[in-house]
Amino acid sequence: MHFKIDSANSRIMESREGAWEDVKIVHGSVVVEKEKTADGVSSYWKVTMPVDPPGQIVMDALSRSDELSQSAKASGMCKEIDESVFEELLDQ
Repeated sequence: MHFKIDSANSRIMESREGAWEDVKIVHGSVVVEKEKTADGVSSYWKVTMPVDPPGQIVMDALSRSDELSQSAKASGMCKEIDESVFEELLDQ
């Protein structure tokens, strides 16, 4: 995944989506929290991406319905790339 960060306006763009999304930026980290309910399933997830300086990404997710409960955790590293690389990925 590749993201373009607009710190001044607190938003990010993911290269596959190509649209800006408003986010919280707290102490140099992008924080995305989402909740969704569809077809009887409630989902919540939170992603924290340190971008200034880049660092470890942490994602926690939880989905629940009357029949099922699932949780997931993921992590990875955020690295700075040249803007031209992002623009190439955006065009694909």
